[in-house]
Amino acid sequence: MKLYIAVAVTIISVVAIMAGILIYRVTLTSSPERYFNKAKRNFELANYQEAINDLNEYLAIEAGRNVIGKPSENIAEAQFIIAESLEKLKKYVLAKEKLASIINDPSFTKYIPRAILAYANITRLSNEADYYIMGKLEEYLKYPQSKLIESQMNMFYGYQLFFLKRYGEALSYFLRTDGELATLGRARVYHSMKEESRAFEVYEDFIRYYPSSVYYEEVVRTYLIQVPALAYKEYITGNYTRARFYYEKIVDLFPNTEESEESLFRIAQIYYESKNYNSAIKYYDMIIANNINTLNAEATLYKGLSYFKLDRYNDSFKILDDFVLRYPAHANVAQAKKYLDSLREILLAIN
Repeated sequence: MKLYIAVAVTIISVVAIMAGILIYRVTLTSSPERYFNKAKRNFELANYQEAINDLNEYLAIEAGRNVIGKPSENIAEAQFIIAESLEKLKKYVLAKEKLASIINDPSFTKYIPRAILAYANITRLSNEADYYIMGKLEEYLKYPQSKLIESQMNMFYGYQLFFLKRYGEALSYFLRTDGELATLGRARVYHSMKEESRAFEVYEDFIRYYPSSVYYEEVVRTYLIQVPALAYKEYITGNYTRARFYYEKIVDLFPNTEESEESLFRIAQIYYESKNYNSAIKYYDMIIANNINTLNAEATLYKGLSYFKLDRYNDSFKILDDFVLRYPAHANVAQAKKYLDSLREILLAIN
């Protein structure tokens, strides 16, 4: 009897488990939005691969339902989130393939302009011309669009022309629209056309007026690569006025930073090498007075040397003596001590 009871209990347990699994599967397949919502959360948390996996499950379930007609908002959104997740993962080719499947699907007509813009943005990120999306942009620019979409398409078409090195045409499209990316497009055109001053003016306005932009750090990095490079080029070719002009721009835009400290020192050295020692001292003092300490030792040393060149021997002795006391491990201490020895003899002779 006990055996029969045990067998019955086992059978009931197995049936209950199987029923639970069946109910779970039915519930799961009848609620694909669970996958959709989970994917959105993962995307917001930057878990891009997990978001892609969840959305593929969601789309598979929806496909199993044999939905006929135009895609729902969630299905379209799922496709876009997958494409954007691939973009975030820098899988640009796969992202473009996903967006192309939307663009080429008549059932997604409502979403095609958005897909074109997303695809075009990926080509901008990857810095490449793409004849497929260029044709789509040309096609949609022939028909009336909302002002916002038309503006964005003009801007992205400008980038396509830029990547093809058709700079004059690209600039004309960038000038047809406002916005951060169009502004940066104009700067890239000017730089490529060797009109650096105009490019820098665009970057400077961007840095001043778009500090909250997602592109701000990128612009700052670009500016702080290009401007010092050009300034140094002018410096080594002996065009000191132009070199100072560019270094002053950095000082003005980025006060109390290591970049401005370096620029102040470069300006001071230009004056020092030009034997304009009073102006050099002015900039050495600015370096010493600010809150950045990266070049204080060098500024102190050259300030002392500048006083020496001006025959202000007492001032030179004080500054160089201070340099030796403050920075005993500095590589130029030996040089400073030689000057101090000479200054002692000079001062003794004078007095």
